[in-house]
Parts: sequence; structure tokens; C-alpha cells
Amino acid sequence: MKLRMNNRLVIPMSAFEIPWRDKKSSPFRMSPLTLNKYVEISGLTRGRPILNRHKAAIQYKIQPIVVEAITNGLEIEYPAQFRFEWYLKDKRTDLDNIAFMHKFVFDAFQKVSVQDKEFMPGDGLKFVAGLSDVFAGIDKGNERVEITWQHVDSK
Repeated sequence: MKLRMNNRLVIPMSAFEIPWRDKKSSPFRMSPLTLNKYVEISGLTRGRPILNRHKAAIQYKIQPIVVEAITNGLEIEYPAQFRFEWYLKDKRTDLDNIAFMHKFVFDAFQKVSVQDKEFMPGDGLKFVAGLSDVFAGIDKGNERVEITWQHVDSK
């Protein structure tokens, strides 16, 4: 798979962080919104509005990164296959809990437009032909997800 240089976007893991505490007596700390946390919050009485606020905050952090990249020539030709390479601070979180975060990435992509051109018109099969998630390594000083994509012919 040969990728052009402008088919790559890097998002710091801090973009996915929310205030979180493991126990009611613990202080809040910033922590990525993993699938396990999402499920836990959704079970709360006021879970849905809390999750909506977290989702909006995460998208708000991702969107400027995408706008800057578009300004520098980033584009996606659809349909495309996407590869998410996750660089984490440690191996304590399962990849399936982390991979859930591409939902926030695609939703942020859909909210971005530059000069009336949508970056991602939708995240259905018409636009996203495939996904792969890879644990790419430990990088304590630069946790991130590197997203690459390649156009695929429509079938």
C-alpha cells in the first residue's frame, strides 16, 4: 500500500481526554474516554447528556487539527480505507477500548468544512470502505494516533 504524504493525520491522545476519577473519593485527572468509560457513563442517570458534552469537547479539540491539515493540502478521496496506528504511554488499555475512539475522529471529520467543501461527507460504507487499528508502540512523551488512508475503487 503506497500512501501519499498528504494522506496522514496525527492527533495527540490528549484530544480524547476527559476529567475522570476511578473512585468517588479520588481526585479528578485527565484520562482518555475509552469504551469501558463510555459504557460506565452511559449507565448513569444523567449519562447521555454527560456523554454528549464529552463527545463535543473531544470533537472541538480534533477539528482545528483537521482544519490546519486541510489548509496544508490534506484531502481524502472516497471511498477510502483507514488505518489507525495508536502510540500509547503504556500497555494497560486494551486496543478495542482505544479503537472505539475513531468514532470521535470520524464525527469530527464530518463537522469540518473549508471553503464550503466538506472534509468527510459521511462515515457510512459509501465513504469508509474499511478500518484497521494497530497498536504501534509505546511513546510516553508523545501519545498519539496516526491516521492514514487510501482510496479504494467502488464495487
